Amino acid sequence: MARSVVWSRGRFLDPETANDMLDHVSEFLDNLETLTQQHVPQGYSAPLVRGSSGRPRFSITEEQLRFLIEYNFSTKQMADILCVSRRTVKRRLREFSISLRDRYTDLSDSDLDNRVREVVGGNDELGAESVWARLAGQGIVVQRHRVRQSLIRANPVGAAQRVTTRRLHRRVYQVAGPNSLWHLDGNHKLIRWRIVIHGGIDGYSRLVVFLKASSNNRSDTVFHSFVEAIGQYGLPSRVRCDNGGENNAVCLFMNVFRGFTRGSALRGRSTHNQRIERLWRDVWRGISNTYYALFMLLESEGIRGILGADEEPVADVNIPPASEEVTPQDFQTIFNWPESVEIPANHFNIQGGVMEQLVQQVNPLGGRPDDLGTDLLEQVINFLGNIPQRI
Repeated sequence: MARSVVWSRGRFLDPETANDMLDHVSEFLDNLETLTQQHVPQGYSAPLVRGSSGRPRFSITEEQLRFLIEYNFSTKQMADILCVSRRTVKRRLREFSISLRDRYTDLSDSDLDNRVREVVGGNDELGAESVWARLAGQGIVVQRHRVRQSLIRANPVGAAQRVTTRRLHRRVYQVAGPNSLWHLDGNHKLIRWRIVIHGGIDGYSRLVVFLKASSNNRSDTVFHSFVEAIGQYGLPSRVRCDNGGENNAVCLFMNVFRGFTRGSALRGRSTHNQRIERLWRDVWRGISNTYYALFMLLESEGIRGILGADEEPVADVNIPPASEEVTPQDFQTIFNWPESVEIPANHFNIQGGVMEQLVQQVNPLGGRPDDLGTDLLEQVINFLGNIPQRI
């Protein structure tokens, strides 16, 4: 960084400001060298407590165990966090009369199957781990083997397709720690409809630092998402991306801030960017394939002009008032329905708080494929009809 400031002195910065920055950098490096000489623990480990007799005992409190159980950590993961053996964790659980089975939701197989169908929503690409994580996000904690069995019962065809899918062997990956290396890339699966997904992931923890869908693939769009990510998670030591022009601003920023000669911005083929490429598989299986199939269905039905690949977006559409009949001739440039559609009048005035509850309870992509959205419409009408006092 000091070399970058020296290079920019007289070019981008006046000499006085550059000298002040160099003084601050030198002071920071001196403090950093002093800190590196001190012993800094690399992580937490349960302390040893010596009693009056016998071997030392690991000090693990009941609050620590209940905190880890609340976040669905397994006994092996708790042992790794506390730097003890699994037998020690199980022994402490017995001493505090804590049962891991108490955290599981009491749910029958039929109710679990219905929940799984709502989560999957016709997306055959979702596997057991993704479904289990989504259920846990809704407060439903069940065993993983029950989720796998439920997926087989609810959608045997999708389960068979996932089994026969060719899976790559996991490569060896190693970095120093969090924020050592971020992987950046853009996903163009929906580029036909002018949708580009830009993402970044931390190589060590696999934390998704940003994931946004945009209507363009410009460099300033990627840089804006990158700046928001470093404001929340900190600045990485290095970034890896491909040679696309959308990454130029991020690479220039990293080279100026971290240094030009240390590999602050690693650019190359996407085959070397394995962390973000693996994330794109999860994005596709989790959500992108649903929109891809939806947009292709709209095109096959002749519904173009809004998301069409060869037409400009339609603006200033004159929508007729409610309770009027919409015919194909009224929207010939947008829709090509084979029959007329009756739009019911809207008697509800939805406020902000009610809308948040509606979004939490009704998943627009979670309906059954055979119902063609009628079940979702019924859920919305029932929800609005049950809370007239809040509207």
